[in-house]
Amino acid sequence: MHKLRRRKYGKEVAGVCVGLAEYYDLPVRNVRFAFVFFSVAGFGAAIYISLWILLPKG
Repeated sequence: MHKLRRRKYGKEVAGVCVGLAEYYDLPVRNVRFAFVFFSVAGFGAAIYISLWILLPKG
């Protein structure tokens, strides 16, 4: 199993979605869609920024 980290490759902004997708073995597109959906709902951006700060680079 991989460690939960932000990834340098395949990233669009900070690598958070790629890291989460790799950790949970999900398609990156689905993770990015979930963040967009939750951002529209009002709290996805806060989660993304928090993970950007908390997750180490990998």
